[in-house]
Amino acid sequence: MVPMEPQNLNDVPFAGADIFAPLRHFDLLKQGGNAYPEFHSHSDDEVIRVGALTALLTTRSIKSERYEEVLSFCHYGMVRLQAFSFFESIYEHELARRAANAGAQGSDERARKALIAGLATDNHEVGLAMGREFLETGDPRLMLRAMEKSEWGGGWREAVPWGVRAATLAPTQWPIFVSLYNALSQANQWELVEELITICLAAGVCTDVSRVYLADVRLAKGDPARALEELRPFENMDFANRPGMKFLEGTLERIRGDASEKLKLYRKAYGHYQNMNRMDRDQTVKPIVAIEGYKARGALVIPALPPDARTDCVMMAGFPRSGTTLLENALAAHPLVETFEEVAALRSSIDYIERVLSERTPRPGTDVELYVAARDRYYSYVDRFSRRPDAKVRVDKLPLRSGDAAFVSKLMPDMRFIFAVRHPFDVVLSCFKQRFGVNPAMANLHTIEEASRFYAFVMEQWFSVHSLDDPRVHYVRYHELVTDFQNVASGTLRFLGLDWDDDVEDFATKATGRRAKTPSYQKVRQGLSIGVQSNWKKYDFVFKSPAADPLRPWVRHFGYEDA
Repeated sequence: MVPMEPQNLNDVPFAGADIFAPLRHFDLLKQGGNAYPEFHSHSDDEVIRVGALTALLTTRSIKSERYEEVLSFCHYGMVRLQAFSFFESIYEHELARRAANAGAQGSDERARKALIAGLATDNHEVGLAMGREFLETGDPRLMLRAMEKSEWGGGWREAVPWGVRAATLAPTQWPIFVSLYNALSQANQWELVEELITICLAAGVCTDVSRVYLADVRLAKGDPARALEELRPFENMDFANRPGMKFLEGTLERIRGDASEKLKLYRKAYGHYQNMNRMDRDQTVKPIVAIEGYKARGALVIPALPPDARTDCVMMAGFPRSGTTLLENALAAHPLVETFEEVAALRSSIDYIERVLSERTPRPGTDVELYVAARDRYYSYVDRFSRRPDAKVRVDKLPLRSGDAAFVSKLMPDMRFIFAVRHPFDVVLSCFKQRFGVNPAMANLHTIEEASRFYAFVMEQWFSVHSLDDPRVHYVRYHELVTDFQNVASGTLRFLGLDWDDDVEDFATKATGRRAKTPSYQKVRQGLSIGVQSNWKKYDFVFKSPAADPLRPWVRHFGYEDA
């Protein structure tokens, strides 16, 4: 038996017409005993087959006529360990010796390839490496890692088969189903979400999680009242005594908020979003850390640096929820543009400078040499992620890099920028309604008051360096991009030195194959058909309050209507 070395989705038997085929046998769980692992131990998918055989070995349920088959899989660590233990327990010492001597075939080389793939940001190969590591250890969390990395490499279509494998082998582990539901819903694959829910509810597998996401399906299909009805059984749930379910609290409040907004119950929706943010807040993450970091970097004394030889890179800035994801996906559809979404390129430069200044890394010589080396690290990081050698322009998108305007202007005085603008009230409201990852910057978005102050701070940093008529900055207004897409996108391409290409208009189709790196992807994949998203007037009770005062100067600055 040759160790698993799949190279593409053609090697995944169930990734075709019925992606959930292995899960359609959850009903065997009701039979108890070994009916479920026995069935899957004959699977055509090697990962599922190996996992099921291991389960049979663990429960000492493997039949004697399958001993040789088991031995043929002992090059996988998870089988080898259980097979040795099983054969020893039944006094089959020669079989135990054969199991022990099977050894991993090429494990060192596979480990080396995985490390090199990670260094090269080859997420497709890293995902496969995580799957191979599962076959060595049997840890189902590795399949979630494989799912995550595969999504980075090839979008939801490449990721979901790993989630299905994990769910097949560990049907009681709710984090696996959450990952599956999230990957599919963020990709707007609501029919598949509903199909998965139907399978789970029929079999009695992961029912609470499935019912919560069923409410999300109702909402996505335009029935907010029914979405709220689906959530009624959770109203009196004692989450304190069900720690395994506590993760659902924030999701429940997000769905309730979205459904209430659709029903025009705006004050009620606002309360649910407040609850969501309170539940999501991590007290160990301090919002001030992000602000202090921007200030410290902006205050660095950087000498005049030699001209920057790289003219192909452009930074995309703004503020989260300003339309940057929409614009980035549109540009990514152009055959001569390569985009990078929220990669740590500038962070690599910052980290190097901090290590040198704190004397943890030797200083390269003069201050000029230090900062040129830091600048070079930025471009080296971008090049690591590059997969399009034919691209003429590389767009590095990270909205909150706007707060580092003073630092970037000194480190990269020749850098050009695309800056997304949207009504400040809509920006802050949209941020308040999202569930972002936990980090010091995003920790500033849990209340309207905090988000308003943070928005004002970031804009102050940006406009302390740039102006609205700065020739190095191309400003794109969200509402104009949506309502006059071709003209606005063409103008952006001209700024980049490129001609219009019809592929740009088909950005929504291309976006379906990309990883949902931000909450905006769900709407980006719907294209321009959803129109301009502006809800702040529905929450005028918030934006007429002092909480929004820090935003008013910026509302006027950009020429928008005040509350």
